[in-house]
Amino acid sequence: MNPLQQQLRWWSERLGWTGMAAIVLLPSALLAYAIAVMPAQQQLLQLEQEITDEQRRTQTQQAQTKAVEESQSSRQARFYGDFPQQHDISKILDKLYAAAKHSNLTLQRGDYKLKRDSNSQFLRYEIELPVQGRYPAIQGFAYRALKEIPTLALDEISFKREAANAALVQAKLHFTLYLLEQ
Repeated sequence: MNPLQQQLRWWSERLGWTGMAAIVLLPSALLAYAIAVMPAQQQLLQLEQEITDEQRRTQTQQAQTKAVEESQSSRQARFYGDFPQQHDISKILDKLYAAAKHSNLTLQRGDYKLKRDSNSQFLRYEIELPVQGRYPAIQGFAYRALKEIPTLALDEISFKREAANAALVQAKLHFTLYLLEQ
């Protein structure tokens, strides 16, 4: 018998058939682990990373959506907050009269109408003011009124001069004041 056969016989007698089966199966198990289990573990780790990334993206998108919604609602609240309410009309008219006085204009009896806008929560307070003064003073009055009262709109203005060489001009200014309905 050659020495290799003798050694195999010696090992087989010492280990028995179960030990020999273990020696044969161990490399097969290692090969199966390397072929099947390791790639599956790598794939599992990759899928877990993708799930984590997707969860982060979803959370980021939700946070951005919430921020946009909050931003829109705060802008809307700020927009509506800039509008005076119906009970503020007298204060606003005082500002308008002060602007006319500052421009050295003579105010005549005006016409005032409160109108409701059925499609929104706004009220329109239409103001028609006949004034008399110099043209630059009338222009300055309109500019000052629009600057000091942001919710005031100048809808129409008409001028009339009694004579071509007259220094004073008569004008009719039609304003609309936008208010929030209470």
